[in-house]
Amino acid sequence: MVPFIWIAVYWRANHRFTMTLSGMNPAYVRSVLLYLGFIAILPLPAAMLGEYPANPLAVSLFALYAAVVSSLEVLLFVVADRGGLFVAPLNAAFRRQQIIGSLSPALVFLLSIPIAF
Repeated sequence: MVPFIWIAVYWRANHRFTMTLSGMNPAYVRSVLLYLGFIAILPLPAAMLGEYPANPLAVSLFALYAAVVSSLEVLLFVVADRGGLFVAPLNAAFRRQQIIGSLSPALVFLLSIPIAF
């Protein structure tokens, strides 16, 4: 159940993000396909964590996976920004806030890996 909810959250976030774009370019489409590919296999690391919740390797792999997904959100933002795909122009402060906000979960997940051991 948790992987399904997590997939739904990511899908909704991606849908909201896409609504802020005026269009797409090939680089953005490739980035979205990569992102959605990682979302599609999300049940695998989640199942491993569910099966072995006390195993540091399972916890670490899940944390690494979650960090990659969060980083891919930053990639989508940067590709859309560099491609001039946003409906409204972005200022530097908003750009910085969005990147830091998306990288924060990745940093937390990566920092949790040594704690798992």
